[in-house]
Amino acid sequence: MLAERFPRRLAHMQVLVEEVPPTDPGPWDDATVLLGRVIPPSRAHPARVIVYRRPLQTRCGSEAELESLVRQVLSEQIGSLLNIAPEDIDPGAWTD
Repeated sequence: MLAERFPRRLAHMQVLVEEVPPTDPGPWDDATVLLGRVIPPSRAHPARVIVYRRPLQTRCGSEAELESLVRQVLSEQIGSLLNIAPEDIDPGAWTD
């Protein structure tokens, strides 16, 4: 579990699940559909990692694929937040 590997760094992080990403991306945003997003901490709120349920589900043919993809997306977003390679966050998410 990630919280056990990085207890102090993830103590106040929130993980949220939303149905779909925002529909009005800015002109600087990528044209691809987001699978997840990280919002850095501020005085108003702790760090947040958001995963988008529907885009994740539509890319997977089975529960095992979905679990693997969710782990990869979480690893990427948390890695971005902590400035650590995603493979170092959850090494098991990247093995077949």
